[in-house]
Amino acid sequence: MFIFDHIDRIVNEVIKGNSNWEVEMLETLFDTHPLGNDFFEYYEELCFLLNNGIITCEVDYYKEIEDPEKKDEMYTIYSICTDTRGSGGTLIWYAWNWLLEKGASDTKFARYGANLHTESLNISIKVGSGRPRRILEDILPNGTTYVHYPYGTNNNECFSFKPTEAFFEWNEKKKLKRLEEMKKLATNFFID
Repeated sequence: MFIFDHIDRIVNEVIKGNSNWEVEMLETLFDTHPLGNDFFEYYEELCFLLNNGIITCEVDYYKEIEDPEKKDEMYTIYSICTDTRGSGGTLIWYAWNWLLEKGASDTKFARYGANLHTESLNISIKVGSGRPRRILEDILPNGTTYVHYPYGTNNNECFSFKPTEAFFEWNEKKKLKRLEEMKKLATNFFID
């Protein structure tokens, strides 16, 4: 019940539009810890960007879809989602159907920080554990909306993270800053 209560609190804050994102909220939502597979700075950056409206977050809801019969044309997709994708397979199946409802015609299984991607809607979906580093460096810079399906929701909520124009400006400045830091390191490295 612990995770349900925390995700419900996040849902309520996002719906009210007065969320003050904190690292602990992202840990709960993404089912990860920044000292694990991501660096703490990415959690802090994502909180900063959300709190300042540079990335927007909305809550949406997905339907629990019945398993298709074996003769149904969707059974192959269902089978791939649930058989080869681990414990989150059922959520991937629901996400696939959520994309169909939204009008996606080209959903594919994805790599690099997402489970599913559709070019027609420019959406990438990740089920279960999320990675702020992947979101900030691989998904949002392409103008893609990142939709997260967390484990442990009471009401089948998913969270859509969308970049604004300000995000692209921020990202460009960040790239330039990194480039300058790399040049400085390279210069220092080769000086006698």
